[in-house]
Amino acid sequence: MSIDIIYQDSDILIVDKPGGIPSVPGLNPVYSKNIYHQLLDSKPPVYVVHRLDINTSGVIVFARTREAQINLHRQFAQRKVNKTYHAVVKRKVSSKSGEINLPIITDWPQKPLQKLCFINGKPSQTIFSVLAQSNEHSLLKLTPRTGRTHQLRIHLALIGHPIVGCNLYANSDKIYGRFTKPANMSNDKLFLHASEIQFYHPTSQKLMNAVGRHNFISMAKTQFKLNSIA
Repeated sequence: MSIDIIYQDSDILIVDKPGGIPSVPGLNPVYSKNIYHQLLDSKPPVYVVHRLDINTSGVIVFARTREAQINLHRQFAQRKVNKTYHAVVKRKVSSKSGEINLPIITDWPQKPLQKLCFINGKPSQTIFSVLAQSNEHSLLKLTPRTGRTHQLRIHLALIGHPIVGCNLYANSDKIYGRFTKPANMSNDKLFLHASEIQFYHPTSQKLMNAVGRHNFISMAKTQFKLNSIA
């Protein structure tokens, strides 16, 4: 598998990751191939900065020095990194834009699933706007203000608009905001794409704005017959 490198220099590598390939090594031997190891073989040295879920496609950043990795980790921790996602969700979203502010926490008996928890949950915020829709689906632009595990998936499911292809959060308890882990994981395509990432270059401090080359918006509009919102 060839890797689509959007940008590279002596400090960082920016990659457009396809869906279905892990960002980094995992416990499941089925997913022995991953972006990190392939980069390590062809572009060493490489250091992990952040991750995308296996089935999420889009832009991901790796470091090429320990110093760059530490700097980028600090930017993530201080919320200086801005990410933009696009997703196709089920049903027509009634509001043109809005905020989802729902605290979530790991559902330990069903890890890695998350659940809604107003007592111990971590504050989680997602900004959304509707770009196009039909009566059955909506195309959303998503800006996570926090970076919780599965944040976009669970937030959208909790407001009644699960991401197409996401079976992790398909079966919910409407009262308690808890989801039932599926017995068998689906191989359906997940319509969630990391379209853009903005951060400061770890050495030059130049503002970097990396945009993926895959035209997810055009593909989604065509496949789901969506009409643009004025």
